[in-house]
Amino acid sequence: FGGYSNGEHLNDLLSFNFKTNKWSKFSTKNTTEENVPTVRSGHSMTLYKDSIIIVGGLNCDDILNDTYVFDLVKKNWKKLKTNNVNFS
Repeated sequence: FGGYSNGEHLNDLLSFNFKTNKWSKFSTKNTTEENVPTVRSGHSMTLYKDSIIIVGGLNCDDILNDTYVFDLVKKNWKKLKTNNVNFS
């Protein structure tokens, strides 16, 4: 997810197919813009059960203190409400 390429931060989610050795953009469903993570790099990401969790990172102007979950079964993003941990 995300990263930094050619001078810009990204917020795309890619998946790798080991049979074809190719990357493809992961399609999402029923996700509103407010629930999709903003562009970022330097974030933490982990897999927990059927979900990808993304925490913090940097964008062009800010240190980000947010948390998002991507449900791999439902294929949608959700912004989590957290206890305002400051990562700066």
